[in-house]
Amino acid sequence: IRFKESLSYAVLKEKRMLSLDTDQIKHTTSSNKLEINIPPKMWLGFPLIDKGIILGVFGVSLLNDSAELNKESIKLLEVLSKQLAAGVIRKKSEIELKMLHGSMEQSPASIIITDLNGDIEYVNPKLCSISGYTTQELIGKNPRILKSGFTPREVYEELWTAISSGNEWSGEFLNVKKNKELYWERASFSAIKDEFGNITRYLAVKEDISENKKFEKDLKKSKNVDGFVS
Repeated sequence: IRFKESLSYAVLKEKRMLSLDTDQIKHTTSSNKLEINIPPKMWLGFPLIDKGIILGVFGVSLLNDSAELNKESIKLLEVLSKQLAAGVIRKKSEIELKMLHGSMEQSPASIIITDLNGDIEYVNPKLCSISGYTTQELIGKNPRILKSGFTPREVYEELWTAISSGNEWSGEFLNVKKNKELYWERASFSAIKDEFGNITRYLAVKEDISENKKFEKDLKKSKNVDGFVS
């Protein structure tokens, strides 16, 4: 239904509940230039609002004179409209989380989410593919399971200080896989916050840069050899 074919347009425009009788319906239809083929005898419209934003309209039409709505019925419908608004928000959140989860699952970067103690709550397939660990082997563990011992302790202290204060931090690490093979990562860390600004989890997005490091090493070695020959 197009907006011009519905009295809901008036609710969206005025951002408040409307209770219209026959004469008010005619006036609202005319003033808003609506195109309603069969006007109802009475119409109620409740805006579905969340945090000041209108998500939609819950409308009730009475099509004959024998039907009526008393104050108790109107109050019940108002309560129902609030429940509908909450349901819309919940469904929207579920869809967004599903899309976010799908994006992380297919991400070409490694992703880790930990709780406030640093224990792993989520890893995506890319991290498992690179590290050699399964999801079951990593969940509940601390990311230090990937530490090779070659990264200075001061780096981890700087990282933890930054993210526990709600700031972002980026750096490079020489980590170790399950098979004890070393590999380089470039990682970005940040805090995940709730709607009140409280830190609830930590997020790490990582990229395997082992090939880049190998290329840099080979290039430097080549330059040193050339310099020695000349």
